[in-house]
Amino acid sequence: MDTLLLKPEEAAAELRLSRATLYLLLASGRLRSVAIGRARRIPRDALREYIERLADEQQREPMLQADRGGLGHSASGPAGGPCDDLSGALTRPDRHPADER
Repeated sequence: MDTLLLKPEEAAAELRLSRATLYLLLASGRLRSVAIGRARRIPRDALREYIERLADEQQREPMLQADRGGLGHSASGPAGGPCDDLSGALTRPDRHPADER
């Protein structure tokens, strides 16, 4: 039987992400979790929801880029807009990745 609630480390392993990235997803609200006392647990269904949402976003992304006339991602993010992924969250908050060139 599958475990219904996962520890953050277990959820990170299931998604093949680092612990730090998983905590960023939790803090941003992109990955749902529950609190049990002081413990934080991620429902297994929340992992599936997150994956489905990612797939939907990625399917819509080429259509949005075509509407904006963009050809894809640039070094600073999607053409015509700010970074919507977590790569910007992994840098220092007072710097933008494009400033480091």
